[in-house]
Amino acid sequence: MYERRARDPKVIIISAATLAGLALWNFTLIGLAAMGKVHLALGGRTFYWAIAQAWGAYVTWKTYSTYETLLEKSDPLTVQQVREYIDELNKAKPEQSVDLVQFEVNAGFVQGTKRYRLKPVENLYLAARYKSQLGSLQLEEVGFVPRNEVTLTPEGEKWMSKKMKASVQLGPLKLDKVIISPDMASRINPAARVTSFSTT
Repeated sequence: MYERRARDPKVIIISAATLAGLALWNFTLIGLAAMGKVHLALGGRTFYWAIAQAWGAYVTWKTYSTYETLLEKSDPLTVQQVREYIDELNKAKPEQSVDLVQFEVNAGFVQGTKRYRLKPVENLYLAARYKSQLGSLQLEEVGFVPRNEVTLTPEGEKWMSKKMKASVQLGPLKLDKVIISPDMASRINPAARVTSFSTT
C-alpha cells in the first residue's frame, strides 16, 4: 500500500529490505528450532515462508533499477496526467458518464472475472484491467490503445439481465466471453445497439 501511495523508487528498496528481514527472521527461527531452543508454531511451513520471502525480496530488488530508469526518462507532466486519468477511472461510475466504457470478461475459474474500463483520451483509449473480487476492484494493468483498433462484435442472441455477449478486439488483444450492456457496447460500436434490439 505504501508503494502505491509513495510511487518512489526508494520505496522498492524498503519493500525488498522488509521481505529480506522477514526471511532472515524465519531462517533464524528454523536454526534455533533445529538446536531445540524454540518451537515453531507453523512447523515446516516456516521454511517455505522463509524461501518465499527471500525470493520476493530478490524479485523486488531487481525491479528497483528498471523502475528508477523509467521514472527518470518519463515526462513528469505526462506521468501526473496519467495518474489523474487512473484516479478518475477508479472512482468513475460508468453508467453515469457519457463516454466511459465498462465490460467484464470471464477469464476462467482460476483467474476469475476481469473488469475493463476504457476512457477516451483524444484518439486513444486509456484501457485499465481490474480483478473483480468480493465486490472490490484491484487494478492489474493499464495501457493506451488507438481508438480505431478497438472493435466490438456482438455474439449470439442470448440475453442475461439486459446484458449481451460479445467479443472485443483491444489492439492486438482479443477478448472473448465479454459481457456488456447495450449502452456500453454502442459507445464502442454504434451498430451494436441496433443488433441488440433485433435480438429481443
